[in-house]
Amino acid sequence: MARVLILCGGRSAEHEISLLSAAFITETLAQRHTCHVVYIRRDGLWHYVPPPYPAEAFPTFPERVGEWPAVFLGRRGDGVWVCDATSGQPYAAVDVVFPALHGPYGEDGTVQGLLDLLDVPYVGAGVLGSALGMDKLSTKRILQAVGLPVVRFVAVDRRDWSHRPEAIQQDIRERLPLPVFVKPSNLGSSIGITRVDDWSCLTTAVETAFQYDDTVLVEEGLVPVREVECSVLDGDPPVSSVVGEITYRRPFYDYVAKYHDEEGTQLHIPADLPPEVAERVRRMAVEAFLALRCQGMARVDFFLHPTRGLFIDEINTIPGFTRYSMYHRLWAATGLPADELLERLLALAVERSRRRRVLKLTP
Repeated sequence: MARVLILCGGRSAEHEISLLSAAFITETLAQRHTCHVVYIRRDGLWHYVPPPYPAEAFPTFPERVGEWPAVFLGRRGDGVWVCDATSGQPYAAVDVVFPALHGPYGEDGTVQGLLDLLDVPYVGAGVLGSALGMDKLSTKRILQAVGLPVVRFVAVDRRDWSHRPEAIQQDIRERLPLPVFVKPSNLGSSIGITRVDDWSCLTTAVETAFQYDDTVLVEEGLVPVREVECSVLDGDPPVSSVVGEITYRRPFYDYVAKYHDEEGTQLHIPADLPPEVAERVRRMAVEAFLALRCQGMARVDFFLHPTRGLFIDEINTIPGFTRYSMYHRLWAATGLPADELLERLLALAVERSRRRRVLKLTP
């Protein structure tokens, strides 16, 4: 039995989804382990949430935060502890950390760097894999470099846009056909994404995406398209799950379709695909996982066009863990239920930490 610290909330626009993921993770892990929860406010302040941890309480954290002490995570002589921010009083010892954080300041390598400095095991990718997976532009460029297919795209930098927006728009119109999708490079859950079906809407879409990041991607919109996903679990070698498909009734798989349209959005597990296509998805998912230096876990999302074939859309190094999220449901359909999956993730975190500790730090 381990003492597991679940980090949730965070400074990202995916704050609420993190709370739902943390509720599921905590509820599942608490069957075998001692769990502690730290809630990170939108302004970055950390608070220790005293047990118990009923799943229905997690969405209320933003309203209840005044009840809890501010804390920090620190190393003492006998290990890593959650400590009171004022007195230094220790609240909970930590054996392994599960960052249930989505988006910037949690999934992008920032928290991972802190945990590396503290020398505490944690679930998921390290600093490099997290940063690469979070940044869609870096993801696409690396996948292209290793020969994995991505849709055509144009990257737009805020500084460049401020000096020559008309020229950039003309370049986009010449290189991409309608429709296009405009999205922040560093974000998830379809936040800040706009589908553009008329070039007159492009400026507004780009400005919307710039509200969330300094780099914006304008991507070719494949029509028609099927959206399929595959889960990857680290190992020697990493392995992939069965393939799932998402169908929805909204114009695209946006935030509402993902989290609020339970009737219109359906998860099909396994996806109805020819065996050779499903096998290619599974193989490409592992190839992307390795190319992007991921560790622990990832969900890889694909586009499937009827004539042009498969394209990798993105990779999620801390995929959603809500009760209905695809990552753990795909593994359950593969024969690895959620409780066993989370045990594997904890074991992978501890094993990676052991390997790092034997590396030489002096010449």
